[in-house]
Amino acid sequence: MPEVFYRNPLPSAVNEVSEEARYIEVNDVWLAFFGLERDQVLGRALREIET
Repeated sequence: MPEVFYRNPLPSAVNEVSEEARYIEVNDVWLAFFGLERDQVLGRALREIET
């Protein structure tokens, strides 16, 4: 992932292009915004994440 993705001041995520749209990567701002840890998110679809 390019460094600009991780330095982006906005919550950013990269998802699969599929029906489930599983998370491939998220930046630290995204994690802080949603109050989640990276291991709770990566490889999962939004409907699988409990907040």
